[in-house]
Amino acid sequence: MKEKLLRLLNHSVVYGVSQMATKIISFLLLPAYTYWLSPEEYGAVTLYYSFIAAASVIYTLGTDVALIRFYTPEKISEQRKSLFSTVLLLALLNSTVLSLILWILKEPLSRLILEKTASYDVLSLCLGVLWFDTMMALPFVVLRAEQRSYLYGILRISGAILNLFLNWWLVGVLSTGLWGVLFSNLLSSSITFFILLCILHTRISYKIDFPVIPRLIKFGLPNILILFSVYSFELGARKILEVYGSLEQTGYYGVGAKLGMTFSILSMSFRSAWQPFFLEEGFKPGSPELFARVMTYFLLIFSFLFLMMTFFVPDFFMKPLPLIGKSLIEERYWKGFSIFPIILLGQMFNGITANLSTGFFLKNRLHVQAMICVISAIIAMTFNLLLIEKWGMWASAWSIVVGYGLIAIGEWWFTQRSYPIPYEWRRILLIFVFMGILWYVGTQLFENIFVKLLVLIAFPVLLWKTGFFLPTELSVIREKVFKIVRKYKK
Repeated sequence: MKEKLLRLLNHSVVYGVSQMATKIISFLLLPAYTYWLSPEEYGAVTLYYSFIAAASVIYTLGTDVALIRFYTPEKISEQRKSLFSTVLLLALLNSTVLSLILWILKEPLSRLILEKTASYDVLSLCLGVLWFDTMMALPFVVLRAEQRSYLYGILRISGAILNLFLNWWLVGVLSTGLWGVLFSNLLSSSITFFILLCILHTRISYKIDFPVIPRLIKFGLPNILILFSVYSFELGARKILEVYGSLEQTGYYGVGAKLGMTFSILSMSFRSAWQPFFLEEGFKPGSPELFARVMTYFLLIFSFLFLMMTFFVPDFFMKPLPLIGKSLIEERYWKGFSIFPIILLGQMFNGITANLSTGFFLKNRLHVQAMICVISAIIAMTFNLLLIEKWGMWASAWSIVVGYGLIAIGEWWFTQRSYPIPYEWRRILLIFVFMGILWYVGTQLFENIFVKLLVLIAFPVLLWKTGFFLPTELSVIREKVFKIVRKYKK
């Protein structure tokens, strides 16, 4: 078990570092946007990117999920080549046709995305970003399936750096606003896609294997419902806020949500390594116990990070920098920090759903997972609509917690009946209890940064004192500590 956990950890760390580096580079734009763009303009950026994320579900048609499901266990290189080529050509055809249809419908579509300041030029850029992002996603799936995590990371980080430079030039220097934001994304995505094609061209036969298409569609289509359901309450929350609130509030919410999406990055990093891992290990003896241990470690790490980020991140972005005398986030946007812990909690449940999805993949029951997501999304959106006028952006933030929380409960209920996993409930309960208590102490009772640091340190200490750690885990911890101490003494 130890070797398998280390292998999962190794790839998770590589994906995590690459995606974290990518998002850190992206986050560098957030402070800049708060100075370059008004809250209304940033609200428009938020809504256009929400449209891109939602439309990407129709563009991919679940082929990315189907590709990793059938490509990973396949050992014959020619079969892999045929599978990848089929999916890539299907995506090419579907993306091109959809882009043409959406361009024909550009007038009503532009008003739907942003009623007051619709722009056909900006919509054209959105469609271009959608096309290249869809085509780019599939080669990245192949890199994940082949566990080429280092190459995956290099390409992701390079694309993010290019996007950062283009934003600085177009938005910061030339002041092109929303147009510059999207055009930068279009250029960086197109360049990354062509680089991926050059790297993986030997895996493409440019032929469609028609008999395999029904299997791909049968497995991938339920993923459309799953993603649409998730996007309906997560990204739809921003549209609801614009309709029942204002574009300015949407801008504030976008800043808090952007910072809170850090956990989404970590969840994606885990998911990137997790899917190939459990597809390979799922039917081996001892796998349920292994997966249960993964859930415990996942929650332990995320709970610690939740406390650390809620204690220190808002202060970091609000305090003036020594040399320039300005805060990283412009003061107008500080209202968005109030929803930051709520978004983090929602994304933590998002990560939990990644672990709980094991049974649906292994038993080919994505249609059941889709129904769970649809029901959860309806409840979450109803919650948001009922409370949006009273709570404002807090209703939108809490709807994300409600949505992912219900999905997690539904997935657990089904998984235990189709692929039972003996989760370590006592340890999980200890994690949540201490996380909740210490969050309250560190955010509601104290403001001093050193006191918050002590409260953070108290988290692993309390777990240790209450018998959370197993003897084997304590032994590994002592060994690592002694090794560091010996190295320091030398």
